[in-house]
Amino acid sequence: MQDIVAAVREMPELSPVADQLVALRRNSIRITATKTADEKLDSGVSKLGGLPDLPDGFAWPMREVMTRGIPTGLALPFVAQLQMADLAPSDVDRLLPASGILYFFYLDESHLYSIGAWSMEATSDPTNRLILHYDNEQPYPSGTDTDARLLLQVDSQDNNGMSWGRSGKLYFFLQESDLAARRWDTVRTREQ
Repeated sequence: MQDIVAAVREMPELSPVADQLVALRRNSIRITATKTADEKLDSGVSKLGGLPDLPDGFAWPMREVMTRGIPTGLALPFVAQLQMADLAPSDVDRLLPASGILYFFYLDESHLYSIGAWSMEATSDPTNRLILHYDNEQPYPSGTDTDARLLLQVDSQDNNGMSWGRSGKLYFFLQESDLAARRWDTVRTREQ
């Protein structure tokens, strides 16, 4: 990051924004996916796609949508599960829970369209996205501006079998105050 700031400071047309760039800088954790069959993975490990390792007795998150005028129960598609103990050493800002698993679910526009449920209201519905935190005691549900933190970015790639829009990216954001208070239900998403 310092190299970028130094380069910006050397450009006459951009040097006035160098300090703003430094103020916007954030730490991040980068995860690289390797394609592996679900049955070869231990339960509870971090993964993208496949099937989540939900706790016993915990129901898959559902949403009701209108499909060609008929109310239909729809399971929210699973995106990722992240093992917090594995990420804790890299969480230098200590913003994430130190233990448990974060589960990410997201119902994208193309899925709604494919089942005849697309509408402006359906695509903007906050129940299309959900983060669950399970800490081996009790699961609790949780659902951009300058106070938002990027919690998860999932790129379209062949090795994770996911495609967002036209080979784009899916972002999960939380306000900093909501992240600190563990209010997962305030999550916002954006496809790009």
